[in-house]
Amino acid sequence: MSTVPEQRTAFADLSASVGSFGFLRQSLLANTPMGEGQAYVSVTNTSMDGWRQNSRGFQTLGTIGLITKPAERTSVNVFITAATNQFEIPGPLTLEQWTSNPQQAQSDTTIYKPSYTQRDERRDNRLVRIGATLDHTFDGENGLSATAYVQSKKLQRSERNTWRDFNRYHIGGNAIYRNTQIFGDDMQNRLMVGGDVQYQDGAILFYSLDPTTAGRGTTLRQNKREGALNSGAFVQDEFMAGLFSATVGLRYDAIAYINEDYITPSLDTTATYSRLVPKIGLTYRLAPLANFYASLGGGVEVPAGNEVDPPAVIGSTVPDKSINPLLKPIVSTSYEIGIKGIMDGPTSFLRSLQYDAAAFLISVRNDVVPYNGGSFYMTAGESRRIGFEFGGVATTTNGVTLAASMTMMSTSYVDYVIDSGFINANLAGRTTSYTGNEQSGIPSLSGTVRVRYDAPMIPGLYAEVQSHSTSSYFADDANTITVHGWTVFSAAIGARVWIVSNALALDVLGRLDNLTNETYMASAWVNPDITKGGTPYIDSGLPRNYMMTIGVHYSP
Repeated sequence: MSTVPEQRTAFADLSASVGSFGFLRQSLLANTPMGEGQAYVSVTNTSMDGWRQNSRGFQTLGTIGLITKPAERTSVNVFITAATNQFEIPGPLTLEQWTSNPQQAQSDTTIYKPSYTQRDERRDNRLVRIGATLDHTFDGENGLSATAYVQSKKLQRSERNTWRDFNRYHIGGNAIYRNTQIFGDDMQNRLMVGGDVQYQDGAILFYSLDPTTAGRGTTLRQNKREGALNSGAFVQDEFMAGLFSATVGLRYDAIAYINEDYITPSLDTTATYSRLVPKIGLTYRLAPLANFYASLGGGVEVPAGNEVDPPAVIGSTVPDKSINPLLKPIVSTSYEIGIKGIMDGPTSFLRSLQYDAAAFLISVRNDVVPYNGGSFYMTAGESRRIGFEFGGVATTTNGVTLAASMTMMSTSYVDYVIDSGFINANLAGRTTSYTGNEQSGIPSLSGTVRVRYDAPMIPGLYAEVQSHSTSSYFADDANTITVHGWTVFSAAIGARVWIVSNALALDVLGRLDNLTNETYMASAWVNPDITKGGTPYIDSGLPRNYMMTIGVHYSP
């Protein structure tokens, strides 16, 4: 998502928002032309007391961007982003807790000892990122683009009864060469060749958690380094002839983990993953802005840093490696067939119509699955997702816009057998099969419908209503814990009132979410902990809440 303002002329937007549960936000966006480019600054500060106990949050985000064109065929952009983000975690609730009081935090010591409230589970993240992009066109046929970035992160957490300090750095970049050959009015070829590399590393320190302050204790429990190098290269060729086009490509990825344990050096280990993935796509142009397409592709993804930690579960022995030996690279193969397009003024009533519909099948080998509420991860042998998705936006000549999106999906584990000892210490040495079960954490149906009215007689005045729905799904691979489906409605009304024509305007917005004040399960912790006090897995959704914004727009 780009943060660059679409408006290149000079302007400044300043706004303030207030809302339910102590919600406050202040934002500034200012832009000015700079030769053939532009410069802008964006700052947003947000805070919220939270509805649930122990759920306060604060965030400040700032970006400075320079968009330049030092030569006719060259553009150079530089971005500097800094952010600080602090938030508390109230913890998951059991079904009984959620039914009696969905606003409470997890404070039952028969479930977690110390509980989430006692250890004040929270995150404090700070980062700075500097990035640059370059695009150069050599001639009408050849061009080169490149990006580079460096990022520093300092993360502090009260997590799982430990205090955790992460000091990380992250550097990377990519380069892409492109060539276009035009053979005639209806025939051309586009070739792209590129590569990318990124590396992150840094110190990780775990301490005991001070029982009084819920801050860093005095006992060092873990001192380690976790490095990861990800490099890749690809080639893609697209040939277009008349109404048809065909795309073929190959991508190679190689990923290496380097883990060093400074307390127990015998745990030092490395792991490497690599994969060559092909891509094929066919497109038939039904109309100037409408295409029918079919594609075969896929990808390779490696476990994230927190996912490679060795399992530390009931019944397991002390790990002999610092990287989880149970994990393998995640390899996906996807098939998709669909149609998408744009129609301008298809009827006297419709001003425009955008649509996108597709059927898909995704097969994933070695899908990473969290266990014990995310304290460690396993891989499922193979999973499959088959579904259909649709999206559309219709705008009428009288100012009404209807937007809808929907995804229907059937999921299953095709091959999934694990050691029962990771579920129950008394079952160590046996196996449990989840083959044929639905995938946990994925609803079979989700959709959004939005209706907006822009008043033609009062430019800048609009009102809209929206619904968002999710069907029920399972929170565990055994398919024994159900997360209830839900539908929530929201409404908003806003206006831009010009005080000085094309120079000074007042923006106002009012929004009300969860109109019917539903009590619902917003999300779930997948494969949660099973404790003597119950199984906590529910994150509560917000009740009815409001937000009001007033802003000023100035264009000199």
